[in-house]
Amino acid sequence: MTQALVDFTIHTTINPRKIGPSKFQTPLLFARGDGGGSNTILLYIDCMSPGHHEVPGVVCGTYYPYSSRRQRFVIEDRIPHMATGSSENRTVQATETAFDIVELLQEQDGAKLHEIATELDLADSTVYHHLNTLIGRRYVVREGDVYYPGLEFLQVGGRARERRRAYRLSESFVQSLAEETGEQVQFIVEENGYGYHVYTTTGEHATSIDTRPGKRIYLHANATGKAIMAFYERERVEEIIDSVGLPALTEHTITDREELFEELETVRERGYAYNWEEHVEGYCGVGVPVRLEREVLGALALGGPVERVRNEQSRERLTQRVRETVNEMELELKFDTP
Repeated sequence: MTQALVDFTIHTTINPRKIGPSKFQTPLLFARGDGGGSNTILLYIDCMSPGHHEVPGVVCGTYYPYSSRRQRFVIEDRIPHMATGSSENRTVQATETAFDIVELLQEQDGAKLHEIATELDLADSTVYHHLNTLIGRRYVVREGDVYYPGLEFLQVGGRARERRRAYRLSESFVQSLAEETGEQVQFIVEENGYGYHVYTTTGEHATSIDTRPGKRIYLHANATGKAIMAFYERERVEEIIDSVGLPALTEHTITDREELFEELETVRERGYAYNWEEHVEGYCGVGVPVRLEREVLGALALGGPVERVRNEQSRERLTQRVRETVNEMELELKFDTP
C-alpha cells in the first residue's frame, strides 16, 4: 500500500462510539478501490476534535464526514497515481458491517436490534438480515429481544490459542509461577500490532485486573509489550506505532515516539521490561520476552500492586523468578520435540 502523509481539517466535533481509551486519537486506514482514477477509503478515528490534523495515511484526498455516531470518514482520492485499488487492498463492506455488529454486541454486553441500527447508523432491516445470518452461523444468539455474541466464538478462539506450540506450552508455566508468587501472571503475544492475552492465572494474593484470555492491549503501555517490541526491528515497531498509535492510558504512559525507542533500548540491554502504572493506576509489572533463536514468540509477565512490585527487594525477587521461568520455557521449546 502506498504510504503518504495525509492532512485534513475537521470542522465539527466528532463524538463517536468509544472503541479504545478516550484519549486515543490515531487513525486507522482501510483501503477500498476499483483500481481506477478514484479511490474510496474509510478513515476510522476516535475523538478527534475540530482543527487541522496531520496523520500517516495512504492517500491524499478530500474528507467528508460520513457519520457523527461512528468514527468513520469517507475519503475521495483525487490523485490517480496514488490510487490503491489493487485487489489485495480491497475489503468487503458486508463483512465489515457484520464485524461492527459483533464488536458492538461485545462492547455493550448485548443490544436490541434498533439500538444496534441507531449506533451504527444502519437501517433496521439491514441489521436484521445481518443478525439472522450470524445467528444461522451460531456466532450470535438472541435472548428475548436482545442479541449477544454466541459461544461459537469460543471454538474459534480456542483453536487460535492452541495454534502454536509456545501458546500451548505457556499455560503450565503461567500457572506454576502464579501459584509460587501469589501474583497475577500472563503470557501475551503480539498480533496485528496489539498484544493479546493467551493464558492468565491469578495467584491467591494477587490484585486482579482485567486480564481475561483474548483481551487486547496496547503494547507500549505494558511490560510485556515493551519486552516484545524491544527485540523487533525498528521498522516493525514504527509500523505498529503508525497503525495503532501511542494513546495515553494513564498519566504515566509513554506517548512520545522517541522516548519509547529509548525505553526499548534499555529493555533490550537488560533483557526485561517494567510497567510503572502505565496501563492501570496503582498496578505495576515486569515482562520478559520468550524467544526461540531470533524469533520473539511472546512475553511472560507478572503484575501486582505498586507497593509490592516497586519495593526494591520484592521487585528483584519477582523479576528473577520471571526470568528463570522464561529460561525454562525457552529450553523446553528448543530441545523438546512437539
